[in-house]
Amino acid sequence: MQTPCRPEQAPQSRINLVQQAEDWSDEHSSESIHVIDLSVALNVPLRTLQRIFHETVGMGPAHYMAARKLAKARAALLTADPSATSVTTIACDYGFCELGRFAGAYRRMFGEKPSETLYRRRRETLAQWVPGSSTVIPELPRPQSLTAWPRLPCNNNYSFKRC
Repeated sequence: MQTPCRPEQAPQSRINLVQQAEDWSDEHSSESIHVIDLSVALNVPLRTLQRIFHETVGMGPAHYMAARKLAKARAALLTADPSATSVTTIACDYGFCELGRFAGAYRRMFGEKPSETLYRRRRETLAQWVPGSSTVIPELPRPQSLTAWPRLPCNNNYSFKRC
């Protein structure tokens, strides 16, 4: 079995195909997207698309797109105002309809609950303004590569749908 290429070792055409897939999924983020839709849009056979993703980023297209959505939800949680939004709102905005599965996948990937991420900014802001505050917020370990990301639950029809 072939080991996954590191992005700097992958042929440029494969990297371009992954980037095209990212762009296409971003353009159609409000729709229910299936891997077969991605395959048709990029004019690449499904099995070839799966092989290229495995060789380039170390996981299939459905898992990769789910990981990207989780990363985007995390970015939104980190920048959101906790008094104006909720984890539920952000999760639904990024297409996670099953909140329990979202929270579980989020915790496996980032090592903390989504609510901890949302309220971290507020704690950091308060710690800056409260004299003598000793609130220490540990930095989370970051995966060294995409292959270090955990496997995410995926249903059998290779879909990553939007609510």
